Amino acid sequence: MNLLRRYFSRSIGVATWLISLLLVFSFLSPVMAMADSVSHFRFHLIVLLMVLVLLTGLLGRRRLAMAGLTVTVLGLVSISPYLFTNQAHAKGDAYQHLKLMQLNLLFMNRRLETVAKLARDRDVDVITLQEVNNRTGRLLNILQKDYPYQVRCSFQKVGGVAVLSRLPFAQGSSKGCLSKSGTAWLRIKLGKQAVTITSIHLHWPFPFSQYEQVSKLEKQFSSIMQPMILAGDFNAVPWSHAVDRLANASQTQVTQGLRFSFYLNMMGKILPIGLPIDHVMVPNNFIVESVELGPKAGSDHYSVFASIAVPGRD
Repeated sequence: MNLLRRYFSRSIGVATWLISLLLVFSFLSPVMAMADSVSHFRFHLIVLLMVLVLLTGLLGRRRLAMAGLTVTVLGLVSISPYLFTNQAHAKGDAYQHLKLMQLNLLFMNRRLETVAKLARDRDVDVITLQEVNNRTGRLLNILQKDYPYQVRCSFQKVGGVAVLSRLPFAQGSSKGCLSKSGTAWLRIKLGKQAVTITSIHLHWPFPFSQYEQVSKLEKQFSSIMQPMILAGDFNAVPWSHAVDRLANASQTQVTQGLRFSFYLNMMGKILPIGLPIDHVMVPNNFIVESVELGPKAGSDHYSVFASIAVPGRD
């Protein structure tokens, strides 16, 4: 029994050190793409480390427990701004209200009519889509009458990106694509204000080419008129360096709240490991009145619905 207890204690100790080191390594994301990939699982590492710290303390290994607790607290502080939704209601006539639906369609989605019904039932003004290919692109035709202002841009094999709007184009340059960057934009007229609605689809993080794509987008975003609402499948969590870089480049901030919009899949089996990777990002002076997950509607991602108060132009 003593031998078993000693083996268990050592195993828990090794696991505590390993998870602590991984969590600390994730803070190197601003200087290392690999660390940013690890940061995508920071929430899960924190939860696991909490359990290990408790077990370590019960086993009497107080120094190790305190070290693990310190790392846990640092991790919690780093993600705390994104854990809870801070929503408000814009009062008065100074704001125009915009409803947005965001969905990665999934390149083989066969429930396009369900997606269309979802958009109509939620009475959204604009829709941002990813993985729009020859199959899923039929959705744009299905919604043509309701959302006649559209832009679609090619991207990768699984499909491109698109923006649909029932609100009219703003005067001047009204829509476009960022070449080979997984980004489509459409500029609409909302009351007296013109707003650019941008749909984005990032590659997977390191060892895939997300870092290079973000570096390219940082330069390209300067060609898109502000203010901008940026929505899409970022394949990156809100506290990641990738999202932070895009927020700075687009002059937006990610809407608060932890929404696990995608769950890992292994050999066709959905794992209980959710990732908050579908975001809506808005300028600092816009008010997010609500943001929530909606149905999948044939996709492997949950839809995201946001109600945004946009200040009128002075």
